[in-house]
Amino acid sequence: MQRYHLHIRQAGVLVSPDDQGAEFESVEAAYLEAFESARELWPILLEDRRDPRRYSFEITNSAAVVLMEVPFSELLDNCRNARRGRPNKPAPLFDKEAFLGAIENARQLNRECAELTRQLRATHQSVKSLKAFGGSLPKRPEAD
Repeated sequence: MQRYHLHIRQAGVLVSPDDQGAEFESVEAAYLEAFESARELWPILLEDRRDPRRYSFEITNSAAVVLMEVPFSELLDNCRNARRGRPNKPAPLFDKEAFLGAIENARQLNRECAELTRQLRATHQSVKSLKAFGGSLPKRPEAD
């Protein structure tokens, strides 16, 4: 079992951190707990005249890595499905292929950023070398 933390956010701002966390068999089990907790919090937020659609659970692992976000608005989607005669189950967690594709895109962006950083450092070093040896940079042309 792994420890997951279910932090509550309102409009992206952390309003209730879960410092203790809880142990779940999987991230899917943590998602189901967050979904049920959102269902319980919905009427309380309405009673306090707060818009539940602005709230979400952020599920993190023990290393504080965000694994998923569970917007309270998913409850509304769930209700719509129930009215159409579909079983009252939470929406699927995520598409594995899309998730793996997103990871690969992130890795590619990381590689590209590293290459751009390397190029910028080399350019910066060249400029410093020119200045150190008395070279001057070309002056900018004056605007008309």
